[in-house]
Amino acid sequence: MTTLLSTLGNGPIDKVGRAFIQLSTSERIIDCLQTALRLHGTGHFGKIHAILGTSHVGKSTAIDFWMKQTAKAYGGVTENLSRDESRIEAAANVSYVTLHDRGQRIHPVVRIQIVGNPTFKALGDDTLRGLVRGRAPVWKNGGDLASLLATHLTAFQTKVVIYEDIQELAKVKGARKNEAVVLLRNLCKVVRVEVVVVGTEGTLEVLQSENETRKLVATNVTIRPFSRPDFKNEKPGEFVTFLTKLRTQLPNPKLSPIDEEKLADMLWRYSKGVIGDIKHLMLAATDTALQSGISGIDRTALRKHLELKKSLFGKANPFYLPGDE
Repeated sequence: MTTLLSTLGNGPIDKVGRAFIQLSTSERIIDCLQTALRLHGTGHFGKIHAILGTSHVGKSTAIDFWMKQTAKAYGGVTENLSRDESRIEAAANVSYVTLHDRGQRIHPVVRIQIVGNPTFKALGDDTLRGLVRGRAPVWKNGGDLASLLATHLTAFQTKVVIYEDIQELAKVKGARKNEAVVLLRNLCKVVRVEVVVVGTEGTLEVLQSENETRKLVATNVTIRPFSRPDFKNEKPGEFVTFLTKLRTQLPNPKLSPIDEEKLADMLWRYSKGVIGDIKHLMLAATDTALQSGISGIDRTALRKHLELKKSLFGKANPFYLPGDE
């Protein structure tokens, strides 16, 4: 059975999951990225800029938005290079800002999603692969890699390299972890690009374990879930601001009081302030509501959605109230 959820982009719920909502947290992320772009070429070597926080707090969404805006400013586009499943070692998903100047392809921003086994070789190969848009050139040692990276990053006029899910480095044991960190350092000191690392809290400790790399960290932005709304003291906070903006994207905002006191507090208790969890819930609940003929996303719609899709009944359902049938 084809559902509205499976046809995103063609139905009324397209905006719910995809739209970018400007918040103070996203502004801090964008400021960090802009700082990295602005600092390129201003010093003897590049710097490391860290964007940290728990999962689903909007880091990737803000980076997506910034890359699109940067591409627009350059007169270019954003592109994706999907993971090559045929490679034996971990191969990352790569995206970049791309523009063409007199027939030359330029990547001012390259973004690499780190996956399992982020060794020195894996990170080196994935970075090269993102630049050449194919299988990485063969290299034997750190000197070879530095030379290849310098050649390609200079040719593509790359200013910022973003490594996402940098917390994967923490899973690597022994000397292999330090080798992977050295690659980030060499990108700054040898190739002289700005490096942005994105991951969960505590990731910075991995970078700071190596003395020379620690000195390169210039920016550290930590994003946390939003605090609980305080309606009694008239301080609903930014979580409610987020809900208000999200409400405008629902198919029937007037019948979807998600930013009003009782439901907003229920949504916070459901998500603990993690906005990605709320967006996922709204996307799925909207699909359920549209299939069921429900007009808006209110408490009853959310309760029925979790009953239908998660088999949560009675007090086990976070949107249940005494008296509900």
